[in-house]
Amino acid sequence: MNAVFVSAQSWQDVGQTNEYSIYPNSNIATDGQELFISINNDEIDGKVSVMHYDGMDTWNMVGDSNVASGTPYNSQILSVMNGAPYVVTTDSLERVIVMTYDGTNWVLVGQPLSIGAGNHPSLTTDNNALYVGYYDVANDGVTVKQFDDTNWTTLGTTGFTLGETDYVSLSVENGVPYIATQESETLSILSFDGVNWNYLGQGLSNQLASNIHIATDNGMIYVSFEDQDNQCRLTVITYENGIWSTLDMNSFPFVPGVYSSLTVYDGIPYVSFRELNGALSVVGYIDNTWNYIGQSEFSLGVVTHSDITFFGNAPHVVYRDVDNSNAIQVKKIDAELSILETENASVSIYPNPSSSLIILESKEPMIRIQISDSRGRVMITTTESSIDISQWETGIYLAEILTERGKHTKRIIKQ
Repeated sequence: MNAVFVSAQSWQDVGQTNEYSIYPNSNIATDGQELFISINNDEIDGKVSVMHYDGMDTWNMVGDSNVASGTPYNSQILSVMNGAPYVVTTDSLERVIVMTYDGTNWVLVGQPLSIGAGNHPSLTTDNNALYVGYYDVANDGVTVKQFDDTNWTTLGTTGFTLGETDYVSLSVENGVPYIATQESETLSILSFDGVNWNYLGQGLSNQLASNIHIATDNGMIYVSFEDQDNQCRLTVITYENGIWSTLDMNSFPFVPGVYSSLTVYDGIPYVSFRELNGALSVVGYIDNTWNYIGQSEFSLGVVTHSDITFFGNAPHVVYRDVDNSNAIQVKKIDAELSILETENASVSIYPNPSSSLIILESKEPMIRIQISDSRGRVMITTTESSIDISQWETGIYLAEILTERGKHTKRIIKQ
């Protein structure tokens, strides 16, 4: 059975980083053995720092606090391979570079990847190999390279996409790279067959797609993005048998859902995102419906740029807590307390959105249903699965469904 982390569980601090940053970027990564975060560090004008978790609630700076001598607020993506952290960022000449820690110092991996400026880099690992994708300014398109232990080798041609992009997300599975990016501001997704880059989809968003992320798992491809043409609605699509489909928008009515991040664990996609009120939530697609993971809106206040991964079989997130002096926070759900059987974790509500009647369904007996408005006012407490909401004000409501297996939280939109 899959491990499922439902809303009965709470998010817990993973130590204290004691780092603060007005810069939004932060990332979290693991190889299954070691856990690292990367941040833009206030104390060194936004340059990149990396911290390691010692497993005893302490985060320690890895080497020098300045990974690379790039410009302030240079973007970075973190990955971990064989216990060593790798960071893709830009140097003082705006060239894309990858740095790693050799146990004593931060050192350059190979040579700079771009001849001139490169933007929005993405880094991943697969089968002990490093891959980087980035917007190649000189060639006006995305370029992807692989490190062969000595040099960076271009996969296919340089600048193989059409024009400038603000988002590049790279995933590699079993040696096959996949790219999700913008072309003419809409979403495009490509894969590499060993010779050429081939489109799996073009124009997959209505208009502008932003904050794009791609993840692969056992042959399945998942892509999350914010649909700027649809009130910044957070959307997740998947690719199977040559067809792209959206994962149940009725149970995923997050408008807007910004500063999002995507990961896939044990065949289940998980997304961290900022809610309408600025707080952080995580959802997972379980039994064909989206469920809150732990309590919703679990951050103390407004957050920016979350990132999510799994470590020790539990979801971990990093984010910048704006309302807590811009502290860099890391939280997790305790896996030992939160593993449930997938087949018993499903609760669904339909139609959603609705203007009148809603129906709640559960594979487990529902002991109590309580629905509250956005101010926390309880609208109804019942055991009935059919509820008339026709007299309620238009807006967002939160349903808490108590079953024999725990509490499930679902969002309802009243039209």
